[in-house]
Amino acid sequence: MQPSNYYPVSHQEPDGAGRSRFGLESLGQTSTMTLSFWQSYLRDTLHRTTIANVTASSSQEAIHKAQAQLDAEEDAMKYVTRVLHARRNAISAISRLPVDVLLYIFAFLVDDDPPNMIAYYNNMRQSTLRLGWIAVTHVSHLWREVALENARLWCRIEGYPSLEWACAILSRSQACALKVDIANGVTAPDVIDLVLSPSHLRRISELDLPDYTSDLHLLAKLAKPAPLLEFLNLYFPKGDNLSPLPEIITTILHPRLQRLGIHNRSRLPCTVRLEHLIPVIQECHRLEKLTLRRFGPGDHLFDLAAIEGLHSRRRFSLPQLKSLELLGAGSGVPLFLSQVDFPVSAAVWIHLEPIKAAFNPSWLCIPQLLPWAATAADRGTSPHFESLALDTSAGNWASIRMPATARRDGGTRPSLRITVRKCISCMSRLPSLLDALHAHNYFRRITHCHLLACSEVDIDYYGLEALLASPGMSELKEMSVVEPTDVSIKFFKMLSLASVSGLDLTMPLPALECLVLQGPKPSEHIPTFALSGPFKEALLAFLMERQLHRRPLSECKIENCGELGDFVDQVEGLCTPASVAFRWQ
Repeated sequence: MQPSNYYPVSHQEPDGAGRSRFGLESLGQTSTMTLSFWQSYLRDTLHRTTIANVTASSSQEAIHKAQAQLDAEEDAMKYVTRVLHARRNAISAISRLPVDVLLYIFAFLVDDDPPNMIAYYNNMRQSTLRLGWIAVTHVSHLWREVALENARLWCRIEGYPSLEWACAILSRSQACALKVDIANGVTAPDVIDLVLSPSHLRRISELDLPDYTSDLHLLAKLAKPAPLLEFLNLYFPKGDNLSPLPEIITTILHPRLQRLGIHNRSRLPCTVRLEHLIPVIQECHRLEKLTLRRFGPGDHLFDLAAIEGLHSRRRFSLPQLKSLELLGAGSGVPLFLSQVDFPVSAAVWIHLEPIKAAFNPSWLCIPQLLPWAATAADRGTSPHFESLALDTSAGNWASIRMPATARRDGGTRPSLRITVRKCISCMSRLPSLLDALHAHNYFRRITHCHLLACSEVDIDYYGLEALLASPGMSELKEMSVVEPTDVSIKFFKMLSLASVSGLDLTMPLPALECLVLQGPKPSEHIPTFALSGPFKEALLAFLMERQLHRRPLSECKIENCGELGDFVDQVEGLCTPASVAFRWQ
């Protein structure tokens, strides 16, 4: 008996990929007995009177009856197939892994590959839901059983979940603490109402609410007991000034809160001002990490005459704080620092944003307002930070970074980083901020300097000469000039000017040994960067002047600056010992 006699549809009903539903190629690999069994089954099924005699021209009743019988047979086949797969997997290598090892692996996958259940956008466009780590439940019956029975794997609600998905997570997570990250603007209201209901809010340990947190209806939901809440992120993007924030954060409602982030919209006026934030933060005595982004005082004023009395105005303390990030407009940051105490062991990152493109004089008070100001001001002690790095190459920000340093007792001093949004006014007063930090014994020397030289605001401004003469610059050994264009010619001419000090001629950056010129990384969308002729002449003149005054550079690195030709040899001849590193990515 030929197999084809018993497969009347094997080559007539291809699936969606063009493969035969009943592939003889795979069946040919099975034993003759198994093949004969299934051939007999198919023959008997397809030759039943209620199926074999039905065609597309038959009555609807006959067609529906035949289709119902075929559907039932197909469901039975699927069940048999699942059982066979489960049995096969039960004796395969993956089933040798102990349950505790599987759970350890699954826990990593939960963090690394979250599912993407985009319910909202599916109503507007075609989008495939991505299972992420949940795909492990499709590998084998054992894996599915292990994953479904462990509640700790189902503690995350994130993305844009549907109501069905949120209900499933809340059920599978049982009584475990929840980590919630949902966007109010695109998540269905019924999902938010469910997740932030009082019964489930009590289970939330981490809550991140990007988008429209300024919805007062949503804020009111947070003013309920959340005894497990340790991390809270709030966003206020609308920009319309609200009345004072409702009392949504209190020690009684959120006794375990350790990490708090409040993010305002990207442009002024801020939705939440400093006056609103202070009462909220006063309640958070256990905070270990605090992030306040884009805030400012309501009137944008700061009384410089009252600076001496600021320390006596401090109103609250955060004794357990380990990390502080502030992004404030105008005098917002100094005003905040004048009202809070935190340990000297905290790492601090301050972003200063000018109002109307003007450097705020209150920024010069920041060194006095930080917690280690008292010890740093003692000139008899070592500087709090060993070194400082200056970087103006990071887009729209100029960065002053004092990295963490080791202490003699074996501990580590935390880092301090101050970034200033670049404008002509702020760049011109940047040397004043460096002077203030050095005057209060914050750093000993400047070890790294990265300068963007792409436009006038980067390198051609009043105050550049003072920047080169800033305290600590005299020990600078390596300087990087990023994307050097013709606007940097004036800068190199300034570096070439020697001045008379007593009987000796001194040059800017006397300890400089290495100069790095960095062009932009090559891209298909950006034309090839190249050094201009006038710039090359200015650079050679600078190197010659250094050599003339016995301050030659020992190394010059040129990266991604186009074809250089014999220019490399000319630069190399002015370095002692001759060393020019050329690199093109």
